[in-house]
Amino acid sequence: MKNQVMEMVTETILESLEDESEEFKQFEQEMEVWSVSEKRELKEQLETHQIVEATASMVEITPDLELRMKLDHIGVNGMLSDFGETVHVAKLNGKYVTIIESDTITFEKTASPIEFLRPDELDVVIERIKGRNPVE
Repeated sequence: MKNQVMEMVTETILESLEDESEEFKQFEQEMEVWSVSEKRELKEQLETHQIVEATASMVEITPDLELRMKLDHIGVNGMLSDFGETVHVAKLNGKYVTIIESDTITFEKTASPIEFLRPDELDVVIERIKGRNPVE
């Protein structure tokens, strides 16, 4: 899967870079480091629609590809096909925000007061985040 991702990203990025330019060389070096890294951070190089197109073609070949990412200490596990459909990544005041859509929320093993939550509307949560994390 890593090779498929590298090919897709390289093809997309190279469309906007001139061969042998400084940016081109830097991109090649970054891709070499990326290809051998166990843990990687978000690169912010492609638009959401480009990622959705790429994941669609990968899922067409291998439908059960997993999506695993960590937001600080919080893990998100799903299917790659969920990205752009029910899993969304955005920035709000310079911080990453992940929105996960679902019809239900279930809890396993330990009990939590969160199980009794009456969820706020999304716009209320966004305003709360904006008020807590001003742009620097």
